[in-house]
Amino acid sequence: MAQPQMTIETVRQRTPLLEKSADTDTVNYQKPPVAKNKGSTAKQNGSSINNSRKKGHSNTVVEATLAPSQYQTEISGALILLTYALHQQEQFRPYTSKLLTVQYAKNGYAQIGAEDAYFVLFAVVWLTFARSILVDYILRYVAIKARLRTKKAIARFVEQSWSIIYYSTSFSAGMYLFKQSEYWMSATNLWKGWPHYEIPVLTKAYYLIQLACWFQQIYVLHVEERRKDHYQMFTHHIITCALIIGSYYYYYTRVGHVILILMDVVDIQLSLAKVFNYFEWRTICDTTFGIFMLSWMVCRHGIYNYLVYTAMTSAIDLIPTKCYSDEVTGEHIRCFTPAVHWTLVTLLCILQVITLIWFGMILRVAINVIKGSAAEDTRSDDEDSDNEKDD
Repeated sequence: MAQPQMTIETVRQRTPLLEKSADTDTVNYQKPPVAKNKGSTAKQNGSSINNSRKKGHSNTVVEATLAPSQYQTEISGALILLTYALHQQEQFRPYTSKLLTVQYAKNGYAQIGAEDAYFVLFAVVWLTFARSILVDYILRYVAIKARLRTKKAIARFVEQSWSIIYYSTSFSAGMYLFKQSEYWMSATNLWKGWPHYEIPVLTKAYYLIQLACWFQQIYVLHVEERRKDHYQMFTHHIITCALIIGSYYYYYTRVGHVILILMDVVDIQLSLAKVFNYFEWRTICDTTFGIFMLSWMVCRHGIYNYLVYTAMTSAIDLIPTKCYSDEVTGEHIRCFTPAVHWTLVTLLCILQVITLIWFGMILRVAINVIKGSAAEDTRSDDEDSDNEKDD
């Protein structure tokens, strides 16, 4: 007697514990429910099927979210290993050192130049590798152990957790360098003595890594699932990169350093509030959201606008309109021109307009909290609200 041909559909029909997730194209394993009798088992299975049909997806954890995303780990890791391997060979060291070390450095200070682009490029690779390792192999595992069940909930959790890790690190480094600087708590020293063409090596590395982070975020914005605020975020990232590059080239790194700190501390609070929301810890979520809202107002609309005001007033008074050269070598450095200065000020104002639009959305969330609803970010996560919970 001929054996019937076995197909994947036949296997699924005979093994109901294997089912295809509606959220992904992978096959997931479901543990059978533990019941005291057959009747209760049938009832639970029937309820599970009905819930799956209503919700359009399985109630089980989406295993596919554990898969690494687009070989980012392998490619970035291979590039890092290759670079360090080549750096061990003396003939390649003049080239690889541009990727691995801060250029134009001498006696603890560094100037700027075109070869700084190599350091930024390699920092993008390092950030991509670090993010993919944490996201794909650590944070996703934590999310599943914490019983976050939908694909989008897990994706949002790992994204915000990475943000907490990065912004906490960059904020700590930025504050340490700020505390050691000549312009600590002094708006006048942000502009006095311009051009500040000799930057402490660590401050320069910090500034370039921050630029690399924003380039990496533009990359992530386009390779991962598109958000409803995609174009707002893209515009924000482009303006931020333009400001960092412009301030770096024009030796406005002091005020740029302070603004980066102001941005980082707020992003930490926002990401924390989102993570607490995914865990449905409503009280601590709403409390963190309140702290976030206060820090947003103080940092991004209070101190930030004060810095813009000093750029419009103090900078003009403290920096004469002329060309500057190195006092020792006579090398030309930069010319202070109102056109370039006001272009950077205009970009700062445009960035403020974007943050004001976002602040309007934040106020909507605050009103909902006052009315008794949970704090949820309306800028990007609302499309997930139906998929964040299981019945």
